[in-house]
Amino acid sequence: MKKLFAAIFFIYVLAVQAPSSETETEVLISEADTAMAVKDFAVAAQKFAKLEALKANVPETFSYQYGIALFETGKTKQAKLQFCQYIRTAGENGEFYNEAVNMYAKTETKEAEEKEIEESKAYARAMSEKQVFALSNAAANGDAVALESLRRNARNGSFYAQQQLGLLYSNGHGVPQDPVLAANWFRKAAEQGYAPAQHNLGDCYHDGHGVPVDYAEAVYWFRKASEQGSVEAMTTLGYSYLIGEGLAKDKDKGLEWFLKAAEAGSVAGMYAAGHEYARRGLRDQAIQWLSKAASNSLNNSEYDLLHNNAIEELAALGVKQ
Repeated sequence: MKKLFAAIFFIYVLAVQAPSSETETEVLISEADTAMAVKDFAVAAQKFAKLEALKANVPETFSYQYGIALFETGKTKQAKLQFCQYIRTAGENGEFYNEAVNMYAKTETKEAEEKEIEESKAYARAMSEKQVFALSNAAANGDAVALESLRRNARNGSFYAQQQLGLLYSNGHGVPQDPVLAANWFRKAAEQGYAPAQHNLGDCYHDGHGVPVDYAEAVYWFRKASEQGSVEAMTTLGYSYLIGEGLAKDKDKGLEWFLKAAEAGSVAGMYAAGHEYARRGLRDQAIQWLSKAASNSLNNSEYDLLHNNAIEELAALGVKQ
């Protein structure tokens, strides 16, 4: 009796489970067909993948349709395998044999193109900062070939090239001045973690150069660059704290960033630290950093203004240079 009951129960389980499996397959096939009809290839690919995982009994055209969905969603290698599977199993009499052969050829062409693009990107990423600077200088002086090479490398992901292209558009050197394009290229390099571009993007937000003025966003990028050791960004972040622009005012934090920049060799940081100490009446520290700013900016036209300011402030403290 027990054996008879077990047999009946086993037959009952099979009877319940089998239709469920068939129903799931039918539902997935229907959903995949609907997605293909409306060209929602991402959804179709998901449904086909589930059918493949179920090892379900599918129509002969399954591999061809799955290949189309994969190809249209950028999965070239997987699509190629599906087309190959269809060609092999359906043969020349298959409903989509000719189409599958054509699609197989397309996957090979696309693979070659993708390989070429990857090689170009690899080359762009491998270019040294010095090489990119040379291209940028040539482009700034009107060399159209150098400009196109710089653009190509920027498009292929070189953050050096993206930064330099941003500078060209920002200053109007070799290209028409375009603040929006400048900010866009700075952003691309900044998002890859390149500190000089992060500082430049922060400047764009601070000054409204190609983007709306947004002091909080400016501080975000100044901090990103500072944390990577950009002394220019450290000094700028210090001023942001000093005047409370884009964050809560904190003069001690501002001085901390000035000192970090100064200790890393920034003349601007040296001057800013000396000036802040003088403002606080801390004469010895003021003289220390103002003297360093004056001596480090001597005979350097880039720092003429800082040099003159440091000399004047030292004179006010009774120190002659």
